[in-house]
Amino acid sequence: MMISENDIIEVEKILLPDGCHFNEEAKDVINCWTNKEILACPGSGKTTVLLAKLKLLVDHMPLTDGRGVCVLSHTNVAVDEIKGKLGESANKILGYPNFAGTIQTFVDKYIAFPFLKQVTDEPIRVVDRLDFSKALYAIINKKYEVLLRFIISRQKSFSGIYANTIAFLAALYSNNGDLYVKANGTPKILAGATTLSAQNYLNAVKDLLSEEGMIRYDDAYLYAQRALDEYGDYLSKLVSKRFKFVFVDEYQDCSKIQRNILEQLFAGGGAIFQKIGDVDQAIYGIDDEYASGWQVSSDSLMMTDTNRYGQEIADVLTKIRVTRKHINAIKGTTGIKPVLLVCDEKTRKNVISAFVEEIVSNRLNSPNGIYKVIGMYKNVRGVKISDYWENFQVETGNKEYCCYPDFIIRICREAQNGNLYKIEKEVRKLLCQIYHFHKIKPKNLKSSSTYNLSSMKQHISNEYADIYSRFILELTNLSDYDYCNVETHIKKFLFDLLGYDAIEKLPDWFLRNQEQRRMTNDKGNVFFHKEAGIMIHFDTVHGVKGETHDATLYLETEKSRGTDYNAIA
Repeated sequence: MMISENDIIEVEKILLPDGCHFNEEAKDVINCWTNKEILACPGSGKTTVLLAKLKLLVDHMPLTDGRGVCVLSHTNVAVDEIKGKLGESANKILGYPNFAGTIQTFVDKYIAFPFLKQVTDEPIRVVDRLDFSKALYAIINKKYEVLLRFIISRQKSFSGIYANTIAFLAALYSNNGDLYVKANGTPKILAGATTLSAQNYLNAVKDLLSEEGMIRYDDAYLYAQRALDEYGDYLSKLVSKRFKFVFVDEYQDCSKIQRNILEQLFAGGGAIFQKIGDVDQAIYGIDDEYASGWQVSSDSLMMTDTNRYGQEIADVLTKIRVTRKHINAIKGTTGIKPVLLVCDEKTRKNVISAFVEEIVSNRLNSPNGIYKVIGMYKNVRGVKISDYWENFQVETGNKEYCCYPDFIIRICREAQNGNLYKIEKEVRKLLCQIYHFHKIKPKNLKSSSTYNLSSMKQHISNEYADIYSRFILELTNLSDYDYCNVETHIKKFLFDLLGYDAIEKLPDWFLRNQEQRRMTNDKGNVFFHKEAGIMIHFDTVHGVKGETHDATLYLETEKSRGTDYNAIA
């Protein structure tokens, strides 16, 4: 597939600011239509380049052989970018025969779920570890008395880490038949494969799959790997008939099993397979199962120009890159050099103030500026983010957590896009949160339990089937899906369900939108420095992946295998 200079110019008009153009490295990537690995340094514009490739493919659709394009990433950010930047063209790239979404969704839909139909007739449900452990506990309690006694006795040995049996059960997993628990990030074997406890654990997991169709997120990859072990050649040919081009974004953050699955599916098939990312930007360290094992070939394409920082910072980063490949800052020298703040236990609390002083002295302070302090928090055993700023709180929920207005916005968006099934799911998510704040617990579970999506669905079906069906029908038939209309309709439903104090009983912070939450020091990880007139946001390294800030402070934290300083010294 050949792309002309005029094609590039037309794409530049859509994706780049007026007067800006792709450099030669970017053009080489855009015009590459063979199996290739693409390394892009921070701020090099790889997302824009990927969008350019997709726009050019859209202009040539339908492809001559009727096949489609597959775009995979770890989050749905790529899909949001496609929708936001490609306009009407997005409909083509998001519709059949194309696929754009997360690696998890792709593996579930095309590999794991079809394979599991051999095991169960129940609809497959992928749940988090906590919901899975609750359901697994119920089965073990009912059918496996010896295993239950074993789990309860062993949990006592880890009571300092796991406060109850459910939490302990959520940390258990099987590897080659052996039963393990992950304690502070370190696997510890509890029972060998030949023991009754290890065998009963596997049987309980199988029972949960066959009887309820329930698996954990990580299990989907294990089942997909098993499917590939049995039907690998067939599946590879099958997906290659569907997809002509496959792009995997942020490939460096793939786990070992994700890499194995993608390689087996696409590397030997007829699809053009491109991996995009940067080994230097892997967000996990050598002690993680996600440690970057991406061995980049010598003929990979490079994007080494960055818009994110000046040459002073680029020169420092070049020295610690895996490839040692020079980074070229398009801004040139800015007069702002990277600063190393040295502290000890007594002065650690002064680091944040010193960071603010550097922002002010370099004239970077602005009321609209973005300033972040980041660090690691998984498997941290020594110095933590909270040792620098004691108000830091790790968000225990996942990134999908919402406040009340956020739920309304999501429901509006899904209704406008015609995704009726997603509307119903968002409503159930909202109900789970509201039931939690109203302290309404499932009748058939322990008093410490709260509603999840599946138990909420059952509860509604048993108690409010007619009311709920009518509410969803009326909601989807609204003439205008603006915020006020949707919220009015949802409030009426909540009043019918829980009474007129349904909203009044909700916490004030939950009723605020995300921006309002970020402005409150007591709920968000935000510190307002009055003298400098700026907001300092505290977050994790994982939480700011891919972001651009006016100033960033990376905190040294002590993980289970040492410090960052020792790793690069």
